[in-house]
Amino acid sequence: EGVEVARQRPGSRSRQAEGSVTLDVVIAEQRISTAEDGIRVILPVLQRPHRAVIVHQSIVASQQAHVLRPIFVVSYGDRKQLAAVKETGSDFIVLGEGRRSGDYARKINTAAALTEEPWLFTAADDLFFHPGWAEAAMTCARRKRVQVVGTNDMGRWSNRHRTPPSTHFLVARSYFELGGSVGETEMIFHTGYDHNYVDTEFLWTATARKQYEYCREAQVEHLHPVWRKGRRDEVYQLGQRQNRTDLNLYRQRERLWKTSRS
Repeated sequence: EGVEVARQRPGSRSRQAEGSVTLDVVIAEQRISTAEDGIRVILPVLQRPHRAVIVHQSIVASQQAHVLRPIFVVSYGDRKQLAAVKETGSDFIVLGEGRRSGDYARKINTAAALTEEPWLFTAADDLFFHPGWAEAAMTCARRKRVQVVGTNDMGRWSNRHRTPPSTHFLVARSYFELGGSVGETEMIFHTGYDHNYVDTEFLWTATARKQYEYCREAQVEHLHPVWRKGRRDEVYQLGQRQNRTDLNLYRQRERLWKTSRS
């Protein structure tokens, strides 16, 4: 069974069926503008209020031919973060729960389900959007006839690999409806991981389906601590606590995209 999240009023409940596990998603508050064009840039955030305005300004400044529509997804009780998000004037969703396992993936999936744009971008608050990134990614998608484009993180691996891995993606809504993981429809990321390897599984599943292309010209710089571009703050450390468990799950699930093309 796939994931199903209906458009809800604030405070209402949506049911997600993921395999044999049923999850509840409660929307505590939301402000979502209606739009059927452009790229919806999804920004899961947690306890980094200072980054909200910075990343929002970066997105706005990078806009050229394609309309970019940011939407923040906030955890319930993260008051300073929500206040900072509201100051940007951007759309937002507040989940009716605090941070728990699968937080990043759940926020991405929820925002994808509650919006309508034909293209989605799986973002984060530790990014810098270089002008022209969206145009380059859209051109790549059109020329290569793919539904998923990996952007250039501009990390150390970008110059070492012929096709570097990517951690943030331009995704066609039709691919979201198909499902980013084998056997899970209407979702982008598998929520079984605590934090890590959601992007890795997504990338290799799209590759196995021949729906993935890396775009070096689409520069969305990842300000990652490993590359000495960001701080090893509490949020970063929180995301690393279950890294070994996430790796084990990834290895268990590898057979899904290695043995299936659906």
